[in-house]
Amino acid sequence: MGPSSRRIIEKLTLDLDVKKGSRILDLGCGKALTSVYLAMKEVDSDDKSKEEESTREKTNLIKFNRFTKKWNGTFDFLGLRKLVLSTRRRKMIHGGKNAQEFLSKLENDWRKEKLLEVRTMLLDYSELKEDMNYGMLSYGGESDDEPLFHLNAQKNYVSLYVGDIGKIDPDNSLLKGLNLGKGCIRISKTKNISETGFKEFIQKTVNLWLEGKDTYC
Repeated sequence: MGPSSRRIIEKLTLDLDVKKGSRILDLGCGKALTSVYLAMKEVDSDDKSKEEESTREKTNLIKFNRFTKKWNGTFDFLGLRKLVLSTRRRKMIHGGKNAQEFLSKLENDWRKEKLLEVRTMLLDYSELKEDMNYGMLSYGGESDDEPLFHLNAQKNYVSLYVGDIGKIDPDNSLLKGLNLGKGCIRISKTKNISETGFKEFIQKTVNLWLEGKDTYC
């Protein structure tokens, strides 16, 4: 999960002849971020001035069978796009041209305090270049490769995205007690990260990256 899946599907669609009306089986889609991207790509490719009304009325039947559960439903792609945009707002993608503009958009509350604490840890590594990616702070090398870290302030926590946590901390010894996803560390208001192995986790991640080891999902 996290930003990497969006980056991967963007690159894949450069080599795929995806046309309007195509039916695509998105295997292992997790929370369907890649599926939503493909749906939005179709909407964005429409000539809205001529086809908006017909597209609004037209629906694609999406069928999927995951494990033993079956669900059949109908989605309006324009309605789906509105849902995606509203989800982005809830997830508080602040954006900005650079880090300072991003930080200026944050409210002066506990989330900014936590984010700055994590940011300071990341900036301790001269090998990491701070930039903007997907509307979030990003940290990686000078090349166009996927950044090693993404940092953002959500509504209820500060999130650090880091590829595949299982490749870095397989026994969960460093991040024990923290709220984790496959590639996301969520830091809540009451969590004191100095009492966890969070800093050591960042150091291990950077070391693996410098050694050329794979930490991505």
